Amino acid sequence: MIPIGRDALRRNYVDPAWAFPMLFSRNRLDAGGGEWGMRRGVRAGRVVGFMAVIGLAAAVPAAAETKCGSVGGDSQDLAAGWQKIEATCGCAASQNVRWKQDFKSFALCARAVALQAVLDGDIRSKCRATLVSAAKGSTCSRPPEWATCCFTNRKDKTSCRLKKSEAQCAPSANKFAELGSTETCLDACDNVSGPSCWEDTECDDANACTIDWCERADGCHHVAIQGCVPGGGGSGGTSCTGNGSSTQGLSAGEQNLLQLVNNYRSSRGRSAVKNCSSLNRGAQDHANDMRNRGYFAHLGANGSEFWERACASGYTAGCGPQTWMGEIIAASDSTASGIMNQWLNSPGHEFIMENSSYSVAGIGHACGGSLGHYWVMDFAGANESSCN
Repeated sequence: MIPIGRDALRRNYVDPAWAFPMLFSRNRLDAGGGEWGMRRGVRAGRVVGFMAVIGLAAAVPAAAETKCGSVGGDSQDLAAGWQKIEATCGCAASQNVRWKQDFKSFALCARAVALQAVLDGDIRSKCRATLVSAAKGSTCSRPPEWATCCFTNRKDKTSCRLKKSEAQCAPSANKFAELGSTETCLDACDNVSGPSCWEDTECDDANACTIDWCERADGCHHVAIQGCVPGGGGSGGTSCTGNGSSTQGLSAGEQNLLQLVNNYRSSRGRSAVKNCSSLNRGAQDHANDMRNRGYFAHLGANGSEFWERACASGYTAGCGPQTWMGEIIAASDSTASGIMNQWLNSPGHEFIMENSSYSVAGIGHACGGSLGHYWVMDFAGANESSCN
């Protein structure tokens, strides 16, 4: 299946609701993502100038030109240089509330010691910046709770970051870290081992009924999707009930959802919507497509709108459209009651569910993919022959 990060296990997904209050105008009940996209485009369109710097360089010995760490003895020289910084500048935790002043003084001292080490021939000039960076990237003159955290990259090389507490060095879903053994990264990370996986895709177990993700600290994790039946119709391995994209009727869960929606409509003085088989096909197609292609939106991966999908599934009144239409989608929950609760907590979805202009509806439900469950419900005003 399509693996994901574990956050999808912790939250439900409710879409921005779309509807047609009139034939050719629509209300999008969301946060106005299009405007945000325009603003980002303006920012992205800024012209960034550049200038070329031309200089003259004198010939220097080959060893001096080589980057720090590539010449034998650099590591020992850096370690000795760090000892000089500790002895000269001090490396105690700052007890000052305004600790940045202490750190500024420490950093200036470290720069002076590193420069003197170059002049004395104790370290190569190429290693001065490395030594100064090690001093600035240390917990010296920081509050006592600060810690050095070690990170391992794909090439099994280690680097470090400073965190404001040891707890922040704990492994997480996105990073692999250990508490450094010294004040700096110079040798704090020598013994850190790499994780067994890096990306969620490495944990794909080819089972459409599990959610897979990578924890860099302890490897791959797999969680079964409740109610998922492997081997159902449609690409991607399952559609929960065995119904593929050509489905005509409703599964038990889909029937429950239709009943819950009609119960809600009744409580608002609205008539029940009847199930429409052509709308079922369009809804199921979209649920399958979101699962298989790993997205969650009303706009299809091929650019299709929901009324266009209804039209393609045989609902002729959707061609245009020629009637009132609306769509609501949700993900993550495996039960009809869970999905209904999501929609009831969204005014936009309530508006569509209780619209008196709708007389028919179609439902699709697909299992698997990055969110586990995908639900689609399409509403329409015309009860035409394709519904039966």
